[in-house]
Amino acid sequence: MPDLNDLALLWLHYFSLNEKKRKAILDLFNEPKDIFDDLKNKKQELENIAGKMQADRMLDVDPTEVVNGLIKKLKNLKISFITRNSVYYPEQLREIPNSPLVLFYVGDINVLKEKAIAVVGTRKPTSYGKFVVKDFCQKLLKANLVIVSGLAFGIDFIAHSTALEENGKTIAVMGGGLDEIYPAAHTMLAKQIIKKGGLIISEYFPGMRPTAYTFPERNRIISGIAIGVLVVEAGENSGSLHTISAAIEQGRELFVVPANINSSASFGSNRILVEMPHAMVTNCDQILERFGLNLSLNNNRTLLDEPQKLIYDLICREPLSFDDLAKKTKISTSNLSSLLTIMEMSGIIKRLPGNIIMAISKME
Repeated sequence: MPDLNDLALLWLHYFSLNEKKRKAILDLFNEPKDIFDDLKNKKQELENIAGKMQADRMLDVDPTEVVNGLIKKLKNLKISFITRNSVYYPEQLREIPNSPLVLFYVGDINVLKEKAIAVVGTRKPTSYGKFVVKDFCQKLLKANLVIVSGLAFGIDFIAHSTALEENGKTIAVMGGGLDEIYPAAHTMLAKQIIKKGGLIISEYFPGMRPTAYTFPERNRIISGIAIGVLVVEAGENSGSLHTISAAIEQGRELFVVPANINSSASFGSNRILVEMPHAMVTNCDQILERFGLNLSLNNNRTLLDEPQKLIYDLICREPLSFDDLAKKTKISTSNLSSLLTIMEMSGIIKRLPGNIIMAISKME
């Protein structure tokens, strides 16, 4: 149950002020809850901080009535909220510039206390990008990391879906109110995230439609609640670049997977690698090692998915040509090529002259 300080912060959040103005208003009171009793005595100060029009708007309504109306609406929609004062509010998010004063949520709020990694990328991934994000997410989940993304098409969708398939936890951060899932095509995905113990959050009140500016704002939360950000294919003007910028500003670890230099789906992410070559990762072990999570692919065969296990078990017996592998596995050539690329990047296999594939080391 929110206390009076939480309710006062909810009221302040209602007016969509920037961080500087919010802080200045809160500094007028000993505690946020004093807003309810002492607001009208601060008229001049409010005008100096927010301007006369905004100050009049804030003073023309009864804070208690506003809050009661908001609480009733949230209750009817089965949407809960936490404020920046809540014990559930992630400490690393509280420390970022312009951290959300309020987070609305549906699902298990306890997930915010677990270590998470953000996974972002293009809305139109190539077959290579699809395989890479699924492969990396499977291994991140096995290391008990929560997958955070934005519920968008493409990389976001695959990241969330992989978490559900692997019985892991995932958090979706939305760029609009939680009363209406955007995109609507992902309504069922959102329901599954909640059903399987995940979480959907937003800083926006119900009824707020996503706009061109809410998505970049949303992206700072995606990186803000994570210990690192993984980027898999991002175009030249991808929204993922906003998340990358936020991650850099927040001091988050950035991991970028190299991709086809001729594909428009990866122009943006490859450019980041030119500017920040230290961000490059070619297998998930590099991410796990950075955070002290020891799940070496070379020591745990169970981290491979079923198609990769099939390939690996065959070439463990003897090196095979690409064509022979395709015949024995009955995997399409395009999918097989993507799988082999991932396994080679992960240090599991090696390609020999003549397109012969061999296993590098025996896995348990």
